[in-house]
Amino acid sequence: MNDGAPRITAGYDDAAPREIVFPPASRRSEPALREVDAVALGKSLAARLGALCDIAATAAPASGEPLAMSWWQSEEGALFGIGGGAKLASALLNRQCGGAFEEDGAPVSSHALRCLGELVVQLRAALMPDATGWTPVKSDLPAESFTVTLGTVRDRIDLVAQAPAQPACAPVDHSEWRAQLRRVLGGLAIPVRLVLHEGNVAVRAARAFKVGDVLPIATAHEVGLRIGSHALARGHIIDADTGSPRVRIVARSRRTPAFGDQA
Repeated sequence: MNDGAPRITAGYDDAAPREIVFPPASRRSEPALREVDAVALGKSLAARLGALCDIAATAAPASGEPLAMSWWQSEEGALFGIGGGAKLASALLNRQCGGAFEEDGAPVSSHALRCLGELVVQLRAALMPDATGWTPVKSDLPAESFTVTLGTVRDRIDLVAQAPAQPACAPVDHSEWRAQLRRVLGGLAIPVRLVLHEGNVAVRAARAFKVGDVLPIATAHEVGLRIGSHALARGHIIDADTGSPRVRIVARSRRTPAFGDQA
């Protein structure tokens, strides 16, 4: 094999980018939550409570020690937390039992807790109708506090109702990434061998080679261009007598070696 044959190196594209920052792969991450508008949240809370309890409601900002909260997170990453509401649940329970919409002052019973749980679920669905798949979670996010008034019932509710600022798993467009990758790979230089002669030599003859030996070869006018073991093209030698021989490509291989083929 003629390993000392001239090498033709594929030209390097000077316009190809040298440094490319590719977009990261798509991955699921915790979505950022939207900023809360406390005034809008209070108005929405009053409207939803009024509709659920069928009585006019108001909600004003409140202060004081934080209440114990129950938290849920949706499949989309929305977060809902609520504390308080026991007096409202007691008034609802009284009305369900045939009485007036008012707190009876009795200790909180299992029936009142069940009524409070139903109120929380209905309020969550009313405030965040687009969120689904709620599961209990833990959170220490600060809540907005409201004093709610419905008729003669006055109660306090601490509330967090936040939708994600963006989808939890945003789709990634890979078309630009692929285009940039092609541009970078298109500018890479790869070694191309120009094969002038290939032949077989007996082992005993090869072991006897010494400086000054002359080997007969059959120089062909048509030569092959290879990348490693892959045939890239065929060419004709031209201007062989000028001292600067060149090769004119006359045929291309049907298969171009894939990136990563061994050269």
